[in-house]
Amino acid sequence: MHRLQKFGLIGLVLLTANCGSRQEVSQEAIDADMADTALPVDDTSRFVGALEGMKGTRPVAVTGDWRQTLDDFWTSEGNESLTSYQYAAEAYDSVVIAALAAESAQTDGNQLADQIVGLSRDGTKCLNFEDCRRILRAGGDVDYDGKSGKFTMNGRGEVVETQFSIVEFGSNNRIDNSRTKIEELDGSWEFLPFNEPRVERNGDGVLRIGTVLPLTGQLAPYGPPQFAGVEFAISEINRVGGVLGRPVEYVPGDSGDSSSDAAEVAVAEAISAGVDVLIGPSSTTVTIDIIDAVLAAGIVQISPANTNMQLVDFPDGGLYFRAAPADDQQTFLLSKLIARENGKRVFIAAVDDLYGNSIADRLMKQLVVEGIDDSQVELFNPASGNFVT
Repeated sequence: MHRLQKFGLIGLVLLTANCGSRQEVSQEAIDADMADTALPVDDTSRFVGALEGMKGTRPVAVTGDWRQTLDDFWTSEGNESLTSYQYAAEAYDSVVIAALAAESAQTDGNQLADQIVGLSRDGTKCLNFEDCRRILRAGGDVDYDGKSGKFTMNGRGEVVETQFSIVEFGSNNRIDNSRTKIEELDGSWEFLPFNEPRVERNGDGVLRIGTVLPLTGQLAPYGPPQFAGVEFAISEINRVGGVLGRPVEYVPGDSGDSSSDAAEVAVAEAISAGVDVLIGPSSTTVTIDIIDAVLAAGIVQISPANTNMQLVDFPDGGLYFRAAPADDQQTFLLSKLIARENGKRVFIAAVDDLYGNSIADRLMKQLVVEGIDDSQVELFNPASGNFVT
């Protein structure tokens, strides 16, 4: 039995296959949200190759020229080079779709929210703000496909056509990018739109983008790529003339985590600054803590990283959107991946929080659909720093 330091796995799924009269633990393990690195223990020599073959899912990582371009921008602003790009693309896309919505609605007021879903589907495909705005100005319909993929939303502002990476660890206990495969999900998770009343907020001609993203707290390592995505998008938009003929203004804020009041402070500052669109938070728990205040102010909110199903039917007045697909999409894909690996018995080790419980619960239900009804969940305290296998 080895004691391992916590290494970024949110929900670890261990598979057992029946082999004749005995049971063997599969060499495969499947993680719900694979981290970039693993096993940062003092003595890794004992664990060489321990994770090889382990597979998992995560949002499609930023790759290629845009990855370098984003990092070049970020470092040119005086920041350290990015070590992770998780949710950078979703943060970038959140800003671009909001800016396009303001152009389409011809206002920075929250009436722009009514344009967001339509701009993500059923029009002429375009890949950046400048090209999409050109289509709008010519009287055309836009279908924005962003840095995070198809970015197609349903009537609830949920991304329903997207991509996930299926990644695999190599012999050095790190993800081997040469083994990564991309899987597209086709948008079969449709939810009916709700028409709740909302606080109407009129614009003043200047689109102000605020953030409530993690600078501090448990999710702080995920902050830099999201801030980079937001700030790079604003920079590009302003480079081509801004929105409604004026530069986009930026009001950054820290979300912290659920153990602090950083997000409440950031929201108060955003309201005071006249923010029209708030990007964030990353944590669903933090979103639930602040969303009532955001909606009461009539501010449009777009999270680049919320995935919990609790927000699907939240009475948001049509003002809340998210750029990351909800948990049912990832658990659907996870169950398919487990079935492909011939999993018969499934052990789920999940963080005992809103995210971990949601993933574990929905995965168990989806496994039954796949004909796998022998599963067990073990929850662990995220504050413990380690767990025993």
